[in-house]
Amino acid sequence: MILLVNNKKIMGKHVNKPVQNIIAWVSIAILVGLSITLILMPLLK
Repeated sequence: MILLVNNKKIMGKHVNKPVQNIIAWVSIAILVGLSITLILMPLLK
């Protein structure tokens, strides 16, 4: 979704600003980290 929203050919003048991209990618990184933690927790106990 982030890559699509940043595509100027698709979105035209409605592409994300750099600050919005930073917030989005940080959020994605946090969610991926939490998901990996949830997968690994039962395996490590």
